[in-house]
Amino acid sequence: MKDWLSNHKWETIGLIFILGWASYLRIGHLGTNSFGFDEARVSHMALQMARDGNFAQMGMQSSTLVPNLPAVIWIFAIPYWLTADPLGANIFIGLLGVTAVLATYILARQAWGIWAGLGSALLLAASPMAVAYSRSVWSQDFLIPFATFWALTGVIGVARQKSWVLALHAFLAGFTFQIHFAGIPLIFASIWLGVRYQLWKQWKPIVVGGILAALAILPYVQIVWCCGPGAQQEWQMLFDLPYIINDNVLQTVTNIATGSNWESLLVGLNWAWTPPLPTLLTIIWWLLLLMMSAGFILALWLTYRFLRTEPTWESVLTTLLPVWVLVVPLYHVRFKTEVGNHYFLTMLPALVLLVGLLIGWQRQKRWWTLGITAVILTIVLIQSTTIIQALNITAQQFTENGMGTPLSYHRNAARALQDGSPIVLHTFDDNAAYAGDAATFSILLWDYPHRIVDGRSVILFPATANDNQPVHLMSTYDNIPAWQEILTNGLADDVQELPRRPGELPYLATTVTNFDLTHFTPTEPIRLENGATLLGWHARENNGVWRFFTMWQVAEQPAQNNTHQFNHFRVDDTADPIAIHDTRLSSGAWQDGDKIITWVDFHPEGQAGPFWVDVGMYTWPDVVRTPRLDHEGDPLQPIRLGPFGE
Repeated sequence: MKDWLSNHKWETIGLIFILGWASYLRIGHLGTNSFGFDEARVSHMALQMARDGNFAQMGMQSSTLVPNLPAVIWIFAIPYWLTADPLGANIFIGLLGVTAVLATYILARQAWGIWAGLGSALLLAASPMAVAYSRSVWSQDFLIPFATFWALTGVIGVARQKSWVLALHAFLAGFTFQIHFAGIPLIFASIWLGVRYQLWKQWKPIVVGGILAALAILPYVQIVWCCGPGAQQEWQMLFDLPYIINDNVLQTVTNIATGSNWESLLVGLNWAWTPPLPTLLTIIWWLLLLMMSAGFILALWLTYRFLRTEPTWESVLTTLLPVWVLVVPLYHVRFKTEVGNHYFLTMLPALVLLVGLLIGWQRQKRWWTLGITAVILTIVLIQSTTIIQALNITAQQFTENGMGTPLSYHRNAARALQDGSPIVLHTFDDNAAYAGDAATFSILLWDYPHRIVDGRSVILFPATANDNQPVHLMSTYDNIPAWQEILTNGLADDVQELPRRPGELPYLATTVTNFDLTHFTPTEPIRLENGATLLGWHARENNGVWRFFTMWQVAEQPAQNNTHQFNHFRVDDTADPIAIHDTRLSSGAWQDGDKIITWVDFHPEGQAGPFWVDVGMYTWPDVVRTPRLDHEGDPLQPIRLGPFGE
């Protein structure tokens, strides 16, 4: 190794620069990453696996309507085993993207020479599509790295006759689509290698790799087949969908090849670059298209020449490239759903390798090598400029249809309140499996005492607040009813704004040490079987709308987050209720000693009081009413509160 570095000093320096630049574009601007529901959901499942030992048998829902396989969860469990901070996962996926650049260099360097290796690696390092899809907790961000690993093992396995590498190649061919379904076309390219080089003569390592890939898919098959009627129905719905012809396939290939329209992921579809960038981007669009097209034609011609030659690194890679490039779009021409750019990411390394082939074709001619290298450097300079500009803009301002609030702002807001006191987040919906803000903060507060409740109908005060210990009440938006009630009831003496980007509303927080709500009408404590005890009620009228509150103290957490409260609005104590409103109580967040305030709104529509409200609790979805304890009559009888509005 020392002798190699000594003899290839300038090549080594060039490679280090390329890898460093690839790292900067993928890991620099750390925190300027998308982190909403999708990222948080994957992170939650990976954290459960890494920290709680819950082995993932199924991934989250995919764009093809069916649940993803769990492989991406297994891989993301690696960084989340080291740290619960999502930045660790972002660094992890960024480093994988850098290794894809290194693998591309090795492929081209061994096949067509130094300049081919450096040129191909540099193009991939600064490819906008490669950069955009190597910065977030997305399953598609693994497609480029795994495609390059797949190709590298295939070339080494065939050219060098390495059985264990062939086994690894077979495994990757059968495993990549388990990370993202867009990896399926690689299987067909592997079949081509097998047919072209008669790999059935080396069937043992291929069978071993295939068996390992099959074993990886077994947990998913088992849970869908035996225990997942919902997933079975979703798969059946997918099978029943008619095939459609995607007439945008050629445009999508062009987008991947030239980096067109990549900026929509960061700054939105309506973004317009300032002059002279539009002109320069048009020029490099044509340059990339011409070089890759010329490389493809050259690869076809050389494939014909190599048909009867012994396998070498150059011949194996060259004959693989045309098939690798073609199988991806052909597979998606007739498909069950519409396809986006990320479905074609597995072909991007092949496209930059076509340019490497073009460089190496006339590598003995210095003018040829220097000319193409100069073109590549120009392309990389312009593309890198747009990438850096887009990252800076995304980090500093809101753009229409662009990236949602970057991770750094969510993370800073969560960390600003982590001073040892518990945090209660009030947001729209508390279900971290489906609600974006709940999912995001369940990750950011993973290792910190916190609760997340549905702020549309609940305010939660932890038991510590009863002992005059500070508690942070946080809200994701100022129009969440819980936050408005916190302000109305005088509980927010000092409101803290936790900023997002200009143009976005801030997070809000206040710190409370007690909550003496003296305007509530106390009741004789009425205890329910689930541990909730009614302490009081309150009614408030505003412009003909009555908001009715109840205050409960809880003694335990129910087994599941499925406790609801019913509220029956009456104008007398004999007739049927004139309105019924049920509310979710975020019972999954309850702990012993907590107090919760709940409310519903009623519209009497001109009817005069007095009014009463019957309240109680039940479980969902079985709709089983929670019995009252220490009650002489029917334990399922509602609790009648009132009168008010006289």
